[in-house]
Amino acid sequence: MTISSTTTITTLTSTSTTLTSTTMTTTTPWNSRLFCFCVLRNMGEELALVRTQQQWGAGVFACEAHLILGPAETEVSKRLGDRAGNDLPNLYLTAWEEVKIDGQYKAADWVVKVDPDTVFLANRLRFRLAGGHSANTFFANCGARQVLQGPAHMLRTFQVFARGAVDRFLGDGQWRCPQELGTHPPDEQEAGYMAQCLQLLGVNISNADSSIPLLEDPRCGSSHVARAGCVSDAAAFSSFSKVDEFNQCWFAAKDKDAAGG
Repeated sequence: MTISSTTTITTLTSTSTTLTSTTMTTTTPWNSRLFCFCVLRNMGEELALVRTQQQWGAGVFACEAHLILGPAETEVSKRLGDRAGNDLPNLYLTAWEEVKIDGQYKAADWVVKVDPDTVFLANRLRFRLAGGHSANTFFANCGARQVLQGPAHMLRTFQVFARGAVDRFLGDGQWRCPQELGTHPPDEQEAGYMAQCLQLLGVNISNADSSIPLLEDPRCGSSHVARAGCVSDAAAFSSFSKVDEFNQCWFAAKDKDAAGG
């Protein structure tokens, strides 16, 4: 079953930041409405990568609603609060607080956190998620369990959560997880902390056997995706810090979809 929806993303302005406003009509698989967000860390070519995605309507810009968080001087992002900065060990927690304040995620079925250098195909993810999944779940995205922390084998570059899981994390999880799991780990251990926290809160893990192709990444036992050509059925490919490499992967994946591959 599909639904047609019209989504407006509101323009936000400040003295140093402007968010674009987008209205789009999409045909979406039932229960597959996406709220997607990413965090700019003001490193490398991340801003150029996001500008490229905005130009094409790609990545988070292909979701029903999106939020981009980053330094105040970027024109495509909302300021990540006074606490944001490259030297903060828990930038991801500040970002989740902004997601809660923003509130757009409550109208979605799924919440997706994507790194700026990850090639993400929203339509592929929608159809992977359509029907048959619990409203209280999050997804493992990497088969290489031995290289990751925790039992959920999840990389931070591309994280997929049901809205119900996010409700729990932004509710009881904000006090219970620090209390029972200890100090928040640094950003490098974000995915492991999220997995442990959500399981503590009674959220189910899906795709533990990696049967749903979500992410292709060298750390997941894949060949280097730049050399492999991004022609697998994955919904996301990481990581491409250079715009030209990112573009090559994006167009290879889109050409595969256009060919019905």
